[in-house]
Amino acid sequence: MSCAPLRPRKKEEDECRNIGLGAMGLPMSRNMVLRGQDVVGFDLAPERVLTAAEVGVTSAGSLEALMAACDVVLACLPTDESVVALVHDLCPYARAGQLLVVTGTHSLAVMSTVDRLFHAAGASVVDAPVVFGGTNADNGTACVVARRH
Repeated sequence: MSCAPLRPRKKEEDECRNIGLGAMGLPMSRNMVLRGQDVVGFDLAPERVLTAAEVGVTSAGSLEALMAACDVVLACLPTDESVVALVHDLCPYARAGQLLVVTGTHSLAVMSTVDRLFHAAGASVVDAPVVFGGTNADNGTACVVARRH
């Protein structure tokens, strides 16, 4: 797998923060890098962070650092439990005006909980599950269906 080199950042919109560098998050991050975005990522599994670095993703180092450095965060996590745990971990660092975009497929009850927790910090949540994932995430043709809570 090869990646185009990172180009100099032209504007703030060219930078992306991704949490979850696994089966869906890694290919999505790689495709963002290939399209010229500077991607900063975080994952609990150190081996995933190393694999992401091989395709041009910069490690955030910590959730606190990631949250301090951006206004929009993408979260691509596989289970309801993992996204709720993440939001509990993120809430101490969330701030007014920040946006969490959840790209996994999670239940309405879980997304309502996520929204309630994040909203209490003055931040917002968008439920944007990736549709037609897997191969399409890998080749850059996946799409999302988004809804703001």
